[in-house]
Amino acid sequence: MKALKPFTILSLSFFATLTIFSQTNAVLNYLPANAKTIIKINSTSLRQKMKWEDLMNTKLFTDFLKEVPQEGKDFIKNPEHTGIDMSQGFFVVVPANANKETKPVIYGIPKDTAQFAAMIKKTNPKKKITKIGNGKLFIDKNTAVAWNKEIFVITGIAPKEQTTNQTAKDKAAAELAKTKQLTEKSKTLLTKRPTAFTNEYFTSLLKEDGDVYLWTDNTIRQESKKSKSPVLGMLNKNPMQRAEYTSGIIKFESGKAIMQMKRYMPPSLDSIYSKYSLGNINLELLKKLPAGQPLFVYAFHFSPAMISEIFSKTGADNILDSLNKKNIKKEDILAAIRGDAMLAVVKASDLSPEDSVTAKMFGLQVFVAGGINDKEKFNNLMEVLQTKKDSGSDNPLRKIPKPFVLSNDSIFVASISQVAAQKFLSTPGNNSEMENLFQPYKNYPGVSIVDLKTIFGLAGPFLFKRKSQEEAEQTAKVLGTFDKLISYGGKYTSNYTSTTIELTLVNKDENSLKQFLNLLDLLNSMKPKASTAYNRAPTE
Repeated sequence: MKALKPFTILSLSFFATLTIFSQTNAVLNYLPANAKTIIKINSTSLRQKMKWEDLMNTKLFTDFLKEVPQEGKDFIKNPEHTGIDMSQGFFVVVPANANKETKPVIYGIPKDTAQFAAMIKKTNPKKKITKIGNGKLFIDKNTAVAWNKEIFVITGIAPKEQTTNQTAKDKAAAELAKTKQLTEKSKTLLTKRPTAFTNEYFTSLLKEDGDVYLWTDNTIRQESKKSKSPVLGMLNKNPMQRAEYTSGIIKFESGKAIMQMKRYMPPSLDSIYSKYSLGNINLELLKKLPAGQPLFVYAFHFSPAMISEIFSKTGADNILDSLNKKNIKKEDILAAIRGDAMLAVVKASDLSPEDSVTAKMFGLQVFVAGGINDKEKFNNLMEVLQTKKDSGSDNPLRKIPKPFVLSNDSIFVASISQVAAQKFLSTPGNNSEMENLFQPYKNYPGVSIVDLKTIFGLAGPFLFKRKSQEEAEQTAKVLGTFDKLISYGGKYTSNYTSTTIELTLVNKDENSLKQFLNLLDLLNSMKPKASTAYNRAPTE
């Protein structure tokens, strides 16, 4: 009879809770002060998005139940019998200096420790529960579950590779060392901290409305190999390189999943963001795109003066000067352009007969466009860049298709199709469909829209080429779930910048959480069966 891992019970049963998370959660007294990442699951709101019965009816769930001992099925069907206080939710914590062998730690609160211990015993009848310090401990292979009257934790260690000639004595010694390591780790996790975990951005995050909460301390750097590049080494150590903290909430709504993120800036960057106000995207530039299906469009606005100051304060000026071999000055670049820019890939609907380049690319046109601030400096910059690209027979840039850069007094456009670039520059800018697409996001400094539905549709013939009809239909069904990936934000408020990411689905009526679970069902059914995965006849 197979043992049911407690983690599996937790990962399934959190849907059953009905009470909202309390800010006085006892777990906060045990979280490590140097936690790198914390994830909080708001099972109350998730339970309102999807019924427990819907989860139990998925094929993934019913297949899982076949592997569960009869004693364990009661805990799955009735999560309240686990002895876990579901109303408090779960925390998943990634410790500082984590690496690929580090396992995250799961925290929760027992409602009834006797019932919790009974669950462990019934689902793992061949394992023993031992007493450690102020709590109890259960170990199964490389996983440990420990608890006291206030919390329980699930932790683990990476499995060690065993050599083929390992003796029984060596195996016993390795098992003893593993048990000791898990025991000591569990004792530490069950030790209450002198003060509860406090971080103003983490506390503020938990007050927001969301299904899943994410928080990361970016001041704690992960262990990594030392960079051989002095440039990268300097940037990695620079305090202005990134936000100090990142927080986010995920919401599962009908037809889409939404992630709202905040990046809290250090004082060095905060003063610069406060000094320069960022404008909004340029709709007039977007309206110059050709009619057709926009596959990817990224429009953004930036402050050249702000970038100049950041370069100066980070010491990047010296780096640019040392790398520059063609006398391209940062001041000239920033003075030549305005803060409006756009990148786009469009499947044009109206092709010119003379546009052979677009015809070879199946109707796809690529554009990079932006505003010009100083026409003379812009022209000088283009001349220098062109000379750099053409010089030297061994110059790798010569192998890249040469883009055509055209401009007038106010804007420039670059495209590998000269015809497409000329049309972009000369058009009056009356693409109403593009204007309507970006209208909801016109008051943001940055917006990107990726048309996943059309991209997957265009890529389908190539993806399905070597698949059977059944595999092709299943893959098409998976890819056909997604509609668009939309990201917008960049506004600066107080000491943070905010960004919203929306993954929209084709089915707008059903909650995205339920759709994702159905998608997992479909992906699971697509796994190669053991009898056929490695025994297919080679194709001629």
